[in-house]
Amino acid sequence: ENQADIKFRHMDEKTDHEIDGIDDAMLVMKKVSQLGHELIDEAVRFSDIVMRLSEESGNLAVAKDDRNRTTIEIENIKHELEEFYEMKEQLKEEREKAQAEYEQQIEEMKNQYHNMTEELKEREKAQAEYEQQIEEMKNQYHNMTEELKEREKAQA
Repeated sequence: ENQADIKFRHMDEKTDHEIDGIDDAMLVMKKVSQLGHELIDEAVRFSDIVMRLSEESGNLAVAKDDRNRTTIEIENIKHELEEFYEMKEQLKEEREKAQAEYEQQIEEMKNQYHNMTEELKEREKAQAEYEQQIEEMKNQYHNMTEELKEREKAQA
């Protein structure tokens, strides 16, 4: 802009100010120069915006990748939770089954114990009856031997 101004003044002086419109040309040149500077400033601002947009686009891509990885991790966690709950349910069923078997075995053992005690009671009762019969037989034998002795004495 300054160079154009100097050249126009120099040309005006050389021509003894005979060229009409030099002042207008100088104003137009200044205006074009100002517009050029504004255009450069706008180009720099545009470039800055494009750079920020590029950076933000990169950040957005990273954020999308992070979101995708997080979504995958969430799905993996959901799947693992489902497996955990299935395993928990299976263990619960196995525990209940084992508990039922254990309780059934206890009932069977109680029944066996009851049957054995009843059998022992019956055996003891039979043993007592047998012993009573033996005692009665001893008494009968004793009475019979006493009767025989008395008959022998009476006959003698």
